[in-house]
Amino acid sequence: MKTKLFLPLLLLFISCHNTEKKDKIDNISDPDKALVQEVTDYKMALDNLTKINQEKLDTGIGMLQTEKAYYSQLDSMLNIVYKDLIITYNKTNSENLIKQQRQWLKERDAFFLKMQDEYQKESGEVDFLPNDFKLMVYGEKCSFVKERVLTLINLFAKK
Repeated sequence: MKTKLFLPLLLLFISCHNTEKKDKIDNISDPDKALVQEVTDYKMALDNLTKINQEKLDTGIGMLQTEKAYYSQLDSMLNIVYKDLIITYNKTNSENLIKQQRQWLKERDAFFLKMQDEYQKESGEVDFLPNDFKLMVYGEKCSFVKERVLTLINLFAKK
């Protein structure tokens, strides 16, 4: 229940932050300060998501649902950071980032399929994956997406 409440609050925070971003950049004498703050905000939000997820996993209760929710939150954050980055880039950089993201999506899909197949073989089950293996699959999915979120956040720092 807390996870369902946290994601909308996170999205609201980031959305409000996004609507104010252009005004902030226009009104700040040093745009580099605005970028540093934005990177810090994203990293702080990501760290908070990760910390809350780990605390829930540590209870040992509802671990699969917790990991699924964390994956969903990471995916949402990925989309938010990606869209914000596209908005701040010039046309050429935006086009390059779009191409990179499409390539990453292909790599993600291939990685997820390969991982699913490997865990399927390891479990020895046909057309069924036990919950322990599903938890591991989601853990790997989360790590893969989190790495991309961090990559995109770091692109803000390089601007």
